[in-house]
Amino acid sequence: MDGSSRMSRVRRLPAGTVLGIGAAVAAAAYTVLTLLEAPLWSRLLATIVVAGVGAAVALEKLGTDRRAMKASEAQKRREEAAEEAKWLQAVQDCLLWPLPKIRDVDPYEQLGVGRSRIAERYTAGGEGVAPYVDRDIDKVARKRLQSDGVVLLVGTPVSGVTRTAYQLALTVPTSPRVLVPLAPRGLTTAVGDLDVLSRVAPGTALLLWLDRVDTFTEEGLTAAMLRRCREGAPGLRIVATISSIQYEVWATKNPSVVEAFGDPVLLERLPSATELGRAAAAYPGVDFSDGIGAAFTVAATLLKRLRGGDHSCPYEPVGDDCALARVTVEIVLEWTCTDIGRPLGIDRLAALAQHRLARHQRIEPTHLAEALKWATSPVVSGASLLSLVTDSPDEPAVAAHPGITEIRRAEGRGLTESVWMSALETAHIANDSEAVGRIGFRAHTDGDLSAAARAWASVAAIDNPAAEWLWQAADFSYARHDSTGEVPPLQRLLELSEAAYGPDHAKVAMILTNLGNALVRLGDPAKARELYERALRIKEREYGPDHPQVATTLTNLGNAWGDLGQPANARELYERALRIEEREYGPDHPHVATSLMNLGTAWADLGQPANARELYERALRIEERDYGPDHPQVATILMNLGNAWADLGQLANARELYEQALRIEEREYGPDHPQVAITLMNLGTAWAGLGQPASARELYERALRIKEREYGPDHPQVASTLMNLGNAWGDLGQSAKARELYERALRIKEREYGPDHPQVASTLMNLGNAWGDLGQPAKARELYERALRIEEREYGPDHPQVAITLRNLGTAWADLGQPAKARELYERALRIVATQFPGGHPMIGRLIGIMRAYDPDVIILDDGRIIGRTERQENAGPPTGCSEDN
Repeated sequence: MDGSSRMSRVRRLPAGTVLGIGAAVAAAAYTVLTLLEAPLWSRLLATIVVAGVGAAVALEKLGTDRRAMKASEAQKRREEAAEEAKWLQAVQDCLLWPLPKIRDVDPYEQLGVGRSRIAERYTAGGEGVAPYVDRDIDKVARKRLQSDGVVLLVGTPVSGVTRTAYQLALTVPTSPRVLVPLAPRGLTTAVGDLDVLSRVAPGTALLLWLDRVDTFTEEGLTAAMLRRCREGAPGLRIVATISSIQYEVWATKNPSVVEAFGDPVLLERLPSATELGRAAAAYPGVDFSDGIGAAFTVAATLLKRLRGGDHSCPYEPVGDDCALARVTVEIVLEWTCTDIGRPLGIDRLAALAQHRLARHQRIEPTHLAEALKWATSPVVSGASLLSLVTDSPDEPAVAAHPGITEIRRAEGRGLTESVWMSALETAHIANDSEAVGRIGFRAHTDGDLSAAARAWASVAAIDNPAAEWLWQAADFSYARHDSTGEVPPLQRLLELSEAAYGPDHAKVAMILTNLGNALVRLGDPAKARELYERALRIKEREYGPDHPQVATTLTNLGNAWGDLGQPANARELYERALRIEEREYGPDHPHVATSLMNLGTAWADLGQPANARELYERALRIEERDYGPDHPQVATILMNLGNAWADLGQLANARELYEQALRIEEREYGPDHPQVAITLMNLGTAWAGLGQPASARELYERALRIKEREYGPDHPQVASTLMNLGNAWGDLGQSAKARELYERALRIKEREYGPDHPQVASTLMNLGNAWGDLGQPAKARELYERALRIEEREYGPDHPQVAITLRNLGTAWADLGQPAKARELYERALRIVATQFPGGHPMIGRLIGIMRAYDPDVIILDDGRIIGRTERQENAGPPTGCSEDN
């Protein structure tokens, strides 16, 4: 019942209730007087008086109650109004409210689009929004926004990315209402604390505007927050922007947010020819040579001034460009790009300029003053290339124009060593650890690992502000799959942690693990194993032998042993990790599934694919139940299960599993993701095994394109794909093409790992095969012998991989007409395999087949020894314990 019904009920109460109350009181009074034998008239009078008084009292009470109820409801309305006003004020402090339609928003005042006097000349009376120059990326961005509902525009400095984003937002049908949160906490407060989405009418088209999205993630913008927005407002579109010079670092810190946006759309500063044509048509007479966005800012004027140089310097011949003026600006720009965060002192600038110009004599102060006068002279709009900082605490100093600095940084040109070192020295003198960290991180992200190493070496303690930048540098390289760059900051963090906490602290174990992981990715499992073993000792002492932290390190150590070609050692470690996790989490936990996967891989490497298959199938059941049948985790298990079926000779089964995994990954990641490339490789191998090398070649070539685009042409991942593609060409009878691919792979691996690495050995083997197929057994033999030396040194003389190389080397000697040497190598290979795999291995049968091709009557003993015709005739009796079918 609503409030008006309750009030009408209160108004009706006196008519009935008062009469009842009065009658009851009067009856009671009359009864009492009767008992007292009072006269009738007095009884009646008393009854009337009492009834009147009772009614009056009742009326007063009812009036009081009604007034109290009205006051209470009025107070409640005031409180609700005050609460609503408070909520409204809080919302308006966070974003535009009520939500305007995108077409009604002022892009200059409310969305961050920069104004331009030049552009305003081309509007009607200087009013409204200036004409937009269509960019080549517009169609891609619109398609992305329409299909995915989100788009992230990455703009190089002064590219006009915010204006392009605004134009993109205008293309959304029905002119949605736009949420324009204020950075940094506007979105998280409005959506989280204030729940503004619940106040939006159902079915309202909404667009979330996140200009400079990096300013929001510092204060709580997460992938979960974006999901919450889209769930709370079905059909929500999100348009975000970020500067290209901020993107890589931001992406490192916020991988889940980056994944939520998908691949960004890049807007370059310099226009294409078609963009130039459109710009000239819309703005005749405007020079767009420095960029469409730049043309409407002071940046274009400053760039022209910088290119033009100072031709009026009295210290130079008439008409000549002043080299000192140009160098002065360049040095200050570089200085600012170090991220030191303070201006460059004039005296230090003079020293750097003298070094840059290779002058033996000190630069004349008057000449430097003239150069600075030119660099600090304002252009028409009042801006200048450099500005004097008169409030510097130490000495007069200069700073570079921020816009030109961003352009200089975006160009990606490296900084000179003298500027890096001078900036570090300045930070040290100022005892500014934070600046040291920023300089080191900037050098690291710029790829100048030498300058970064000097910065890291000067970090004094783990609790210094600079130490946090070491972590960020390691994370940056990890996110970019750059394990080489990951190692130096981790090594310095290890040194600092050991100094601070001692060599056996849990924090030291964590860094040992991260460093070991990086070394594994760099192909150095031997060093990684040492680090993991040390981390294991620390964790066992810290947590006890059966802690989940210990299980994690056991798994890492098992991986290292596996990479070292010791699957038996790996298996033991995986089994111990599995026991811990089953006890800790139960038999059907995702952590258990991961350990089952690792253990399955060890059994596969031990030549027991049936055991591996059982473990993979158990892991698959867990992951499908936990994540569903189409999850990327499921795809990973399908891949391994496919490998097991392939090792069991069931290539058709393997192919089906690889294809299922491929469908999941293409849907999850898109067709050009590195993970898709891995599955393409496995699928290609299955097709090759099924006698379809042409199909395999197509898949390998697609995988190669993905990896070259993702990692560059000289990455180890590319080398592995070149190897498989070479195999396919070899199977197609094109041994010359195969040889070229193997040689390219070999160059990559030798450069990446050195000439004596196991990865190099495997490539030498394939290259030897190609030369053998080309009828050059002598060249093949040289390559096999080099591979054998590497493998014997790396794995020992009795490793299964050594047996494979011995078999190939034996074939080369046989092709060279040396059957005795060939047989010696085959026999050694057979002894290794028979010893390592007493339960049997497919390679035993292959070796027997090769040897019987030379000697059909050969007998193979259980220990792998070979007895030919001559030896049988010399034996007194028949050999015992022989095998012909293993």
